[in-house]
This record gives sequence, structure tokens and C-alpha cells, in this order.
Amino acid sequence: SSFAAMGDALDALSTLFGWIYFAAWSVSFYPQVILNFRRKSVQGLRIEYTLYNEVGFFCYSWYVIANYRAQQEYHLTESFYVNDMAFAVHAFILTTVQLAQIFWYRHTIDGPPGVVYSVILTSVTVAFVAQLIAAAAGALPWVSDTRAGGTYFWEGAYCVAAYCSLAKVIITAVKYVPQAVHNCRRKSTIGWSICNVMLDFTGGTFSFGQNFIQVANDGNWNHLFGNPGKLALSVLSIVFDILFFVQHFVLFRDRRDPALLQQKSDGSSTVVSLVDQA
Repeated sequence: SSFAAMGDALDALSTLFGWIYFAAWSVSFYPQVILNFRRKSVQGLRIEYTLYNEVGFFCYSWYVIANYRAQQEYHLTESFYVNDMAFAVHAFILTTVQLAQIFWYRHTIDGPPGVVYSVILTSVTVAFVAQLIAAAAGALPWVSDTRAGGTYFWEGAYCVAAYCSLAKVIITAVKYVPQAVHNCRRKSTIGWSICNVMLDFTGGTFSFGQNFIQVANDGNWNHLFGNPGKLALSVLSIVFDILFFVQHFVLFRDRRDPALLQQKSDGSSTVVSLVDQA
């Protein structure tokens, strides 16, 4: 029937959106890595942003993989996909690479992490470790065992996976703030790859779209709200990326980067545009 054909088309479109968001979000990590390497510097990149990403994507990887397995086992409404797992693990690996760059180019760091941001990150990390210890001791389930009947996963018993979702939401809400504030204080976005922001915005849009298409297909909002970690990641990424667009293209348009000064053979120098490098 025409309705069945429409349903199949929407399913295919949702899958396409899923792999587009995976590609965009995954590739979004590379411009910053390449920019750091070419500049031989991490000046302009706030260390808090990368540290938050490291902890956040570790939690997100755990959350997505655990709930995908539970989704398969309990036959829940589909809200976790293979591309979600692939993105989470890849993001954690690339963030680890960025942390290695920060260590290698540590002499170019703008400054130590802020106290408030450090306290938040430490609290989230300590709480996560506590959850792992409790689960290993059998005092807390790794994944809720009451997730039957197609209800939202967070309506079941509290578990490590539920904490991972909460931690990722908190980190996503906070992690962009140090970079946005740093850009304002410097009145510059130099050292912060705009290509990364463009790809992040694309990934956030298609990530949200993947689950929303499934809602449009069968009217079941579990597709969207059954994965609150992914939903928060998408919406918050879009909001902050718009802020970064305004900073880069409207407020702070100077593209001259001292870290990319190239010496000519005659001893003079030329400034290489950040746009050319990022």
C-alpha cells in the first residue's frame, strides 16, 4: 500500500540521516586536530573543552552501547542505532588524540583550567567512578532490568547507563561555555576551527532529524525521548554552534594568526589566514 511504501521511505531516510550525522560529527573532530598540528600550537583552544569531551564521550559510549544492547534484548522502541555507537566510540578516540596534542604542545596552552569548570568536571568524574564501583560490587545495575514494554529507559530502575546519560547532558550543557567565554575575552576565534563548528552543526541537525523522522513515521515519541542523551547532544550543539557562527563571522572577524607566521627566504613574513588552514 501507499502507507507502507511511505513508511519504508521514511525508514530509509532516517537511516540516511543517521549515517550523514555520523559522518559530519565524526569528521568534525579532524579540522581541530589538523589545525593544532599545522600551528604546532593549541593556543586559542580551551583545555576544559577537550577534557569535558573526553569524559563526556566516554560516558556517552557506555550509555549508547549498553542501551543499544538492552534495546535489542527487551525489544524496545528503536531509539539507539548502530551509527550512534560508531560515532560515540570514534569521538572518544579523536578526543584522546586532541588531549595528546595538548600535552605535546603544553607550552602553548593559554592557561590552566578554570576553577569552576574543574570542580564540575571532577565532580562528574568522581561520581562516575563511584557508579562503576557500586555496579562492580553488585549494589547498582549496569543497565536497568525493568525496561520492558517500550517505556523510556529512564523510567526503569536507576543504573550506570542512566547516570552516563545524565553526565553527558550536564557536560554537553557546560563544555561549550569556556570556549565561548574565551573567544569573547580575546575578541577572536583564532585557534578554534570554524570547520569543526560547521560540521558539528550539520551533525547535530541530522542527528535530531534521524529520530524525529521515526516519530513522524509512526507517531511514537519514544523514538525521540527514549534517547535523551542524543537529543540533548543535538539541540545543545546546534544552539552553541549558532553562537560560534556569530562570534566568527560577525563579532570577531580578524583572521590573522601569529602562530601561522611563515618566514620568507628574504626574512620577511606573511600571515596565513586561519580560513586557509582550518
